[in-house]
Amino acid sequence: MRHLYHRYSVVTVFADDSDAPQNARITYWLAEDSSAGSLHKKDKSFFRIMNENTGEITLVNQIPPFVSCCLPLGLFQ
Repeated sequence: MRHLYHRYSVVTVFADDSDAPQNARITYWLAEDSSAGSLHKKDKSFFRIMNENTGEITLVNQIPPFVSCCLPLGLFQ
């Protein structure tokens, strides 16, 4: 990913909710992982969800070669 450019689509996450349509709306966002430790505190700054309804995660900053980057995915209800 280090050679990829701004707004490159990294991954699209998907969730499904079988509730009635008015209760099944799903939105996506990125949150800082407070348990990640100092090495990964700023991982979120490299990525963005451009549209909260699609789950598409894009690159917004180039990842420097000296950074070990990881974006853990969590589910919230």
